[in-house]
Amino acid sequence: MKALSLFLLAASCGIVRLCGASNDNYDNGMPFGPVGDADVERLSLYAKSFGVDLVGDMERAYKNDDAGLSRVFEFSLKFSKLDANAKAYGQIIYSSLLNLGEAKGGIDRLGRVVAAEPKAVQQRVRDFMYFVVANAPESTRKEAARQARTDFPKLFPPGYVFGAGDVLFGPAGREGKP
Repeated sequence: MKALSLFLLAASCGIVRLCGASNDNYDNGMPFGPVGDADVERLSLYAKSFGVDLVGDMERAYKNDDAGLSRVFEFSLKFSKLDANAKAYGQIIYSSLLNLGEAKGGIDRLGRVVAAEPKAVQQRVRDFMYFVVANAPESTRKEAARQARTDFPKLFPPGYVFGAGDVLFGPAGREGKP
């Protein structure tokens, strides 16, 4: 549990940024809000209620286990509102983009694993990863979107639309926005 929390902290300190917004009210390292040990523990217990070892699967994913990463991605469909658990999960997914993306072949791997998922999982995972862009200050959002699509074309292909058909990130689900 501590390892996952340390990983989240490292990601938030800015290894890579999806967008370079510099608005004081916008933290592009922690787009879902601060996540601590208690948040990760609560999310882990929530996942276990579905028979999912989320922390274990993330640890396996960081050891290049695509099946573990796929199980983490599949778990995304367990959220129906952008509550505390969904936000903690979102930060884990966003951090995985930052950290796994830094590994050799990491972005290609993420893109390949996402593309192998069912359409609903693809949409949800992409939405969690793109959330930072969708919530960038309006003055930098267009450039952030261009940069994300240029830097990560396998994750955000031309036909990808943030929140399309997704109850969590579509217009009805946005009220839980941090």
